[in-house]
This record gives sequence, C-alpha cells and structure tokens, in this order.
Amino acid sequence: MPNKSKVVSDNDRSVWQTPLTAAGVRLGEPDLTVEPHEAGCAWKGPEWQHRGVCSPFWRLYYNFEPGGVVRSGGREWKLEPAAVLLVPEGVTFDCMATGRFRHLWIHFTVRPMLSATVTVVEVDAVLREMVTALARGLEILRCFSLNRRELTTVEIAAMTGLPQPSVWRLSHTLIECGYLLSDPASRKLSVGPAVLALGFAALGNLGFADAVNPYLRRIAERFGGAASLGQRERDGVLLLQRWQAETMLTLNLSAGSTVSLSRSAIGWAHLAALTEKERAKLLAELKVAEQEGGPRLLEDIARAMDDYARDGFVVNCGKSQALINGVSVPLRVPGRRTVYLLGCAGAATDFTEAKIRAEVGPMLRDMAAELSVLIGDITAASGPASADLAGARRPAARRK
Repeated sequence: MPNKSKVVSDNDRSVWQTPLTAAGVRLGEPDLTVEPHEAGCAWKGPEWQHRGVCSPFWRLYYNFEPGGVVRSGGREWKLEPAAVLLVPEGVTFDCMATGRFRHLWIHFTVRPMLSATVTVVEVDAVLREMVTALARGLEILRCFSLNRRELTTVEIAAMTGLPQPSVWRLSHTLIECGYLLSDPASRKLSVGPAVLALGFAALGNLGFADAVNPYLRRIAERFGGAASLGQRERDGVLLLQRWQAETMLTLNLSAGSTVSLSRSAIGWAHLAALTEKERAKLLAELKVAEQEGGPRLLEDIARAMDDYARDGFVVNCGKSQALINGVSVPLRVPGRRTVYLLGCAGAATDFTEAKIRAEVGPMLRDMAAELSVLIGDITAASGPASADLAGARRPAARRK
C-alpha cells in the first residue's frame, strides 16, 4: 500500500533549512555566483505532500511525467515535462502529488542574494533560445572569407543584421571556444584554429578530394585555364578544390571561395542538375528576375539549360566575370545525394565559345563520367583500400 500523506508539523520545519537530504548527490565546490548543494532524481507519489516549505536556498524542480503541483502566494503551477520550476530562497510554498512521476531536484544558493518569486521556465523556450544563439553564431562565422579575413563587430553587425551587443556577446563566446581570434590592437576578429579543424573534417568527409586533383590539373594545363570542383552553398557555389595553370592570368579565386550560383558556369551546372520545377523554385528564391539585367539573365540560363540537354554541359561567356568564359557539368556520385560540380574557365581570348563547345566541354563531360565511377568506387571502399584505389586509378599528371 502507498504511504499515507504526511504533513510536516510546526516543530519539524527545521528540515527545510538544510539543502542536503539522504537521497541526493552532493555537488561540487561553489563558484563566485552559484553554490550548488545537492541534486537528485527519484520516483514520487502520494507521499510527496508538504505544507509551508520555506528554505534559505533555491530549489529547481523538473518532472519527467505530469503529476505534481506547487502552490505559493495564491497561485498554482503544475509540474510537467514542458517546464522547469524555480523556487527562490525565502519563498513559502506547498507541494503535492496528483500522480506518480520521476522528480528531479537541484538545491543551490545564489550570491549575492536575489529577491524573486516562483518562476516557471518553459523547456521549449530555453531550447529555442539555444538554437537561435547557435544559428546566430554560425552566421557570424559565415561573415569571414578569403577576402574578409578580419572584421570588427560593427562590420559583422551590419552584415548579419544583428544588434551589436548580441554580436559582441556571441563573438566573445566564439573567442572562448577557439572559433574566433581577437586582435587587441586593431580590435578586429579573425577565424580561429577550431574553424580550421572543422574545415579539415569537412574535406575529409568528401573522401575523394585527392583523387579529383589530377583531373583538375590535367584539363587546366591542357587548355591554359582554371578547373574547379564545387558544391552548392546557399545562394552560391563553394569551390572545394581548384587548379590553375601557370600560363593563366591569376584570378582572385581559390579553394574556399564562393561564386554566384545564378551567374557563373559552375552555378548553371547546378541548375542543370535540377528538375524544371526545382529550378524554377530556386530561381524564384534567388530573385533572379529582380536583379539588374534579370530578364536577360533568365534567357541566358534557359539557353544554357537547352545546351545541357543537347551537349551535356553548360557554357557561360562573360556572365560572371568580364572577359572570362567557362564551361561546367554536374558530377553525380553513386551513393551520394549531393550533386558536385566540375568547371573549367579561362580568358575569353583563349577560351573562345567555339573552342569550349568543340574541345573543353566534351573533355569535361567525359571527365565527369570517369570521376563518377572512380568516386563511387572510393565511396564504396573502406579503410586503406580507399587510398589504394584512388592512387591506382589516377591519370598521370603532365609534368611542367
């Protein structure tokens, strides 16, 4: 039979004056703000009924199942999984069970003493705040690039649209975690080593980056241009790998750069890989029609899609950068949902449209077909065999 409900008498109220019980776990040393005393979790039922509880320390209550009630100052709060209840020190309350539940409690003291009332904190609201803070922190990291290596908090606030105090607080956290570095002299921020570790992890996740490089080098050096492996990133294309021939005029692009999805050849290759419905939706999201020269650009994209249907590659002449022509193809890898992109571009004087259609485009298209098989094998392989396979099937790179 369940225990009978017990009401603590006036003579027994000293039990509420100590934060330690026989059922909880003693917590660690206090810091300068919060002194933790005890935490515990146990099943509670009808025996959990107490009147006039008042303690010289704070209480945090959380129930994993509904079934508890706390009353104080004429108000009532139900203990449910959606919320955490905080009872400050010196506040008198009653608690009782209306069912059976797992009850979590934490006893702690706040220094200096705060004047507060019983408070309910919604768990979903806390999680939403955490997710929002994480998203904003990532937006701050996205502000940095090869062309924007150092930024002030004022510049970051302007780029993200976040209030500057929020940028400062989030940046401070990112600095503490090693994702940002701060220069006291210039008061500018730059990316830290933790971001570099994430970058290497992302490249390692590709699993085939080293196998693609010889192919990029071969076509770049044959035609005196620059060849790239890319992947869509938001409203642009992120260059994952890039090889540029020594004879080509240097462009301000390298691995890690981002180019326009709607104006570059490699971006058009991504559009070519979509269904007509998906493509129309993406172009609407990018608001291409509202851009300067948008109607003409949409016509150029439509012609490029026709080119792809006929030839298997898209051609872009001067739409992304003046006097630069390019060609690109989608690269589909068996077993991967991501569509990668291959592109080759060069000076318009060397990369004439006729040459692109007759030579560069067909070679790039055939290269994509060969890489699709190679990368599929690498993806399917495991352990050291992957590296052996990649090395065994690489084409011989031309010597300089």
